[in-house]
Amino acid sequence: VAIGLKKEGVDFAALDGNPSNIFICAVSPRHTTGPHIKLLATMSSILYTDEARREVLAMTSADDLYNWLITKAASKDS
Repeated sequence: VAIGLKKEGVDFAALDGNPSNIFICAVSPRHTTGPHIKLLATMSSILYTDEARREVLAMTSADDLYNWLITKAASKDS
């Protein structure tokens, strides 16, 4: 998994007209269909709110982002 942040945003001609700020790349074995879908679904549910996306874009280190995501993912599982 790789996560990229671009605070200024990148114009990808999104349906909502807003620039994209958070980029997630997930790689999984060629003949599996589950792990990356579950990961992307979890990430989507974590980043669903404007507040969550603002928090992520305010992160100043990869460690902060990792710890924040792990905490949020754990709370989704319980």
